[in-house]
Amino acid sequence: MGEAPDGSIVITPKEFYDGVRQDVSDIKTALAPLDQLTRDVADLRRRVSALETRVLVASGFAMAVGMAAGWLIPHLLK
Repeated sequence: MGEAPDGSIVITPKEFYDGVRQDVSDIKTALAPLDQLTRDVADLRRRVSALETRVLVASGFAMAVGMAAGWLIPHLLK
């Protein structure tokens, strides 16, 4: 192999490897908030699901009370 022409930039394999390693590290650092956001969304999904369950149970209870009152009140007023 001959000499590199004047003005050429010579990058050794180690320099290339170190650069790629740094790039990967920078990408991981940049994506760290995304990991937190993913955990936050999962937690929010769990909380909303629990709230939906509670609303459903409360609605069923209210329906049962309403049905019972609708049947009982006319019988008590006779």
